[in-house]
Amino acid sequence: MALRDRLPLALQKRLANLPRPRHRALPTRAGLFLLGSPMVLGLAAVSSANNLLFMMLGAVLATIVLSGMMSEANLRGLSVKARPAGPIYAAEPAPIEISVHAGPGWRGRLGPAVRHVLRFREVTHNRLIPWQSTAPFALDVVLPRMEGEQGKVIGRRTFPRRGLDRLLPGELSTEYPFGLLHKVDDAEPELSVMVRPKRIPVPAALAEPSGRVSEGELSARRGAGLELYGLREREDRDAIERIHALRSLALGKEVVLETSGVEKPRALLGIANGLGADPEAFERALELAQAMIIEWDRRGFAVGLYTLRSRIEPGELSLEGMLDRLATLALEPPGSPSEPGALWLVPSGANPPSGATVRVQPDGRWSRS
Repeated sequence: MALRDRLPLALQKRLANLPRPRHRALPTRAGLFLLGSPMVLGLAAVSSANNLLFMMLGAVLATIVLSGMMSEANLRGLSVKARPAGPIYAAEPAPIEISVHAGPGWRGRLGPAVRHVLRFREVTHNRLIPWQSTAPFALDVVLPRMEGEQGKVIGRRTFPRRGLDRLLPGELSTEYPFGLLHKVDDAEPELSVMVRPKRIPVPAALAEPSGRVSEGELSARRGAGLELYGLREREDRDAIERIHALRSLALGKEVVLETSGVEKPRALLGIANGLGADPEAFERALELAQAMIIEWDRRGFAVGLYTLRSRIEPGELSLEGMLDRLATLALEPPGSPSEPGALWLVPSGANPPSGATVRVQPDGRWSRS
């Protein structure tokens, strides 16, 4: 039976909430044996007056001191930073880059620092007692060897829910050089991440927004050519690549090219995010909306995203911007949507707007009406 299982739960919680020092040193199993051996060797050496035992006692004490000094030098003066190394989706491992920086110190003045076997991990509680475990989604990475002033490693971290999230408080630790002491230093990298909804495959019946596209002279033709169509004053939604540089200089204001045959067809998607919607069904609707937006964009459509109280017109936001909008979308009081051309995803419990709808159940099933 583990030690933590022998203690009453109330005592475990009390120990976990005790104040702790920022820098901590906990002996490993081998360290416990070595820390206890000087007492035995000392008593044996004094009682027998054996010089060999005195030499062994000195060697053990020197090893303990040397291990403490080297592990302390290996850990001191370090700071930890974190940043996402790619888009983050709920319930799947996301790449997080952990970088360790060596600050100025006596080692820096002597030459390039070399750090050995540094480990960063998140913790969910006070780690004054060593047998407490971390959460299953916590980040745990090891830098085998760090040469110079900075070392980096990519770890995988799972965020269970969409929305704004951050890393938990963490710790930087090492058992270098002899594995006798587990040296720990608190490290809390500031990292806020945008977690998008869980990725699911798009249903084949919803992969093509046919019948819900605003047709027109331009939108009916995708990628037919690059003929000059005209110039107009630049709007906020226009990409910088479309600016006509010479004409903008002549007019004293930014103008952009209108082209014939390259304007994308428009597809409109709505989410009925009324307060009466079932929360689980709302999450499933957001996952379905994300899959549809990604697929429609891949097929060449300019996608607009509507909610009960907001409108993102086609081309107003990039694909990444719309997916981030889904990450923070919440239930809100009902509004009065007035876009009949949109396909609305309606979670169970929400009032359906007029027009084409897809009803979404809490288990992810959907039906079209």
